Amino acid sequence: MDMCPDPSETLPADDTGTETLRRFRYQALITLPFCLSCALGNEILAVIPEHMEDIALRYANSWRFLQVKSRNPETGLWTLNRLIGDGGALRSLYRTHQRTLAVQASLEVVLEGAYSPSNPIHHLRPGEDHSHPQLVGPVASALEIEEADAISFLARVVLAPRPAYRDEAEALAQQLLHQQAPNLPHDLVSDIYVRLVGRIEDAMRAEPIGPEWPSYVTHPSDAPDEYAQRIAAKTLNRGILRETISPIQAAPRVLLRRIGDAQVPVSSLERKMIVGGADKQLIADARSLRMNAVEHLERRMASEMFAEDERIEDLRERLLIHANSRYSLHSGAESPANQIWGDLMNHYATHAASIDPDRILDQDSLLLLGKLCDMSDECAFDWGSPDE
Repeated sequence: MDMCPDPSETLPADDTGTETLRRFRYQALITLPFCLSCALGNEILAVIPEHMEDIALRYANSWRFLQVKSRNPETGLWTLNRLIGDGGALRSLYRTHQRTLAVQASLEVVLEGAYSPSNPIHHLRPGEDHSHPQLVGPVASALEIEEADAISFLARVVLAPRPAYRDEAEALAQQLLHQQAPNLPHDLVSDIYVRLVGRIEDAMRAEPIGPEWPSYVTHPSDAPDEYAQRIAAKTLNRGILRETISPIQAAPRVLLRRIGDAQVPVSSLERKMIVGGADKQLIADARSLRMNAVEHLERRMASEMFAEDERIEDLRERLLIHANSRYSLHSGAESPANQIWGDLMNHYATHAASIDPDRILDQDSLLLLGKLCDMSDECAFDWGSPDE
């Protein structure tokens, strides 16, 4: 089996800026779960990463095109204006849309970091109204297209749940590999991780396909010989990936199945709850409560009833102190997330007044639990692991 270089040595040939290198590595780590899923026999047949930001996933009868955008936290929340401005994700995806009209494909926006739930960007979430005027009007204007064309385009677009942050993405990638091979020596799994990241970055570093990449990728027989060779250099099919991760052969575990399936990527909150053995309904409840808490806090701040100051930090600390006490009781249970959740429901209801003395969340136990879910999405709280 070919050995790939250490990921620290596999850097883009022409991009030497530190920030560019971090973004390059981040895309490789976001790509890794899809590659692992493909190698182990999930529905993904091939992964094709472009030089920066674009990832294509090939299925038997469809495609997924992911536009990955990363940013530093100090640059603020994501907004629709950022997505439709120069270099924005929706501008790039619109070009992909135009070149993939003849194939069944989803177009997905993957954003590192948070966006304001009150911004029109939230209409791109799964299940939302993608034809909402607050979304369609600005997109049509920015792209200089008719609103009917904008509606057709946006019908194919989905905003993915928040992926891992750059500082967490490497830990997630390694966690997935170790979960798939709990009986293999740690050093061997670490070597496999190095090989797989190296293989992905080699594909990213291969000659870019350019503006025609979506159409050439979906119809390689139409591509000139030069571009066909570029596509081949970037294509990570099941055979290549299976060889790269050998001797890992186990069927994908539940977390990897959820990340690599034909749906949108899994958020940090959902990932942590899956690891903790949470059932699907509980995860859906957690997502809903988190959004309710975020929107409630946004409205409070917008009304200038209070500023985001030490009182919010005090609330966060109180939430964590109480949550950690319940975590310690259940973290090693068969399905710890279910146990922790049930305990916290009762605990927050009983102690809501002492946890939220400033009534930031109206001493509402469900909003308090929703805020804890938001903190979990920021990697401040886990939901246990049956293996602990």
